Amino acid sequence: RHVLAAFEGRIEYALDNRIDARSQLQELASRDGAHVTWDELGEDGPPHDRTFTVAVQVADEADGRALQATGSGRSKQEAQQAAAAALLSLMDRDQG
Repeated sequence: RHVLAAFEGRIEYALDNRIDARSQLQELASRDGAHVTWDELGEDGPPHDRTFTVAVQVADEADGRALQATGSGRSKQEAQQAAAAALLSLMDRDQG
């Protein structure tokens, strides 16, 4: 809950202003002193048709709480965008 409370106003801003999800998440974290961690979980499929999976975690170092989401895509960047969008959505749902 502390992580969500720290991001409450920023999440509303990010949802109303159209920048990419990864940039939104990074901006929210930097403004509120939280730490964002990206982990490549793997890739599947033949070289011409890969699917990448990435996890993102936002941690509030002050209280040790964290939220995490995963995303998949045809490139690592697309997977990161999907993971960031999923985490922003999760944070928005948990606020309401």
